[in-house]
Amino acid sequence: MGAGNIGHSIEEFYVNNPDRGLIIGYLDDVKLKSEKFNVLGTLKDFSTVIRKFEINDVIIALNSLDNKIIKEIINTAEYHGIRPRIVPDYYGLFNRNYEIEKLGDIPLVNIREVKLDYYSNRFWKRAFDLSFSIMAIVVCTPLFIVIAIAIKFESKGPVFYKPLREGKRGIRFEVFKFRSMTHNDDELAGTKSTVLNDKRITRVGRFLRKYSLDELPQLFNVFGNRMSIVGPRPHRINLNKEFQKNIYTHNVRQYIRPGITGWAQVNGWRGPTDSKLDYYARTLHDIWYIENWSFALDIYIIYLTIFGKKVRKNAF
Repeated sequence: MGAGNIGHSIEEFYVNNPDRGLIIGYLDDVKLKSEKFNVLGTLKDFSTVIRKFEINDVIIALNSLDNKIIKEIINTAEYHGIRPRIVPDYYGLFNRNYEIEKLGDIPLVNIREVKLDYYSNRFWKRAFDLSFSIMAIVVCTPLFIVIAIAIKFESKGPVFYKPLREGKRGIRFEVFKFRSMTHNDDELAGTKSTVLNDKRITRVGRFLRKYSLDELPQLFNVFGNRMSIVGPRPHRINLNKEFQKNIYTHNVRQYIRPGITGWAQVNGWRGPTDSKLDYYARTLHDIWYIENWSFALDIYIIYLTIFGKKVRKNAF
């Protein structure tokens, strides 16, 4: 029942597995004629087809799951002693990946299931983050000292800038950065993004930002399990709200911990958000990373962060 993409996939399965059975034909109210399918009639012709052919099962594979229609098909099938089966078109309904599990006897559809929902994947990602951050902190300690002295020598103010950001599940935390400006917006309510040739940026700060050295203290955020080495970059809180207004799936990024570097950044989507393309491209790159995460992908992103050309785009 249903001569659509799902029906085509079902026919391919039976063609490749002839021992499992044979598709006699299709019933569909829309595709009455088709080169791909042997359409026998409409859904109302079900009883007639049952009497004409020897049928064991009916597979309901309709794109639109109307409860009334489904019940009528099931009742007709069981009246004639035919086993009804149904293929829920969850992907057509959600238009995103999903997984089915059970709560006791209750089927539950998890919409947008991601790989890092699994404990083993989270364990290995955390183990990598912890070992990498400890090693990097030890190796970079002399560099941290030099940068701190340079910052204090050039301008008054603290060595670190600690703005509030939203992380996993929207929980707010302090992000550690080397201060790169003579003064900054309020850590919580700041609304002024950095622009090209921003007069607030110091000479030391300009060098740090060009090579993303101002982000290195976030290794301590990783060590403290607030961030990951790789993940969606945490935005300013007011910028998060702007993203939500422009693209409704933006906060899917908060399914996992934010990162020091990410898939969007190594593909050049960082810096100002002057158009809807900036909003969409950055968000969709981050969501793609979440849905396609792998340990190899993390290593590749780290490699591109160090050697990639696009990562320096809009770095100011």
